Amino acid sequence: INITLNQNTPNVQIQYMLKDSPETSKMSMFFGITDDGNLYKKQDIDADLGTRVLQFLIVASDKNWRQDKS
Repeated sequence: INITLNQNTPNVQIQYMLKDSPETSKMSMFFGITDDGNLYKKQDIDADLGTRVLQFLIVASDKNWRQDKS
């Protein structure tokens, strides 16, 4: 990120997490997310899903020393 005031601060360090929820149904068992935010398949899903939309909840946050609430 090329913002002079943010260079070399925790604001430019983004952390990605793949979260499970009732809608995503434990997708983190089968998928993961890399440090740079790319989704990847960890293992095959045993069940035949046919044509289905898979939902993921991905949370990205900076490592800001001051947590903003929204």
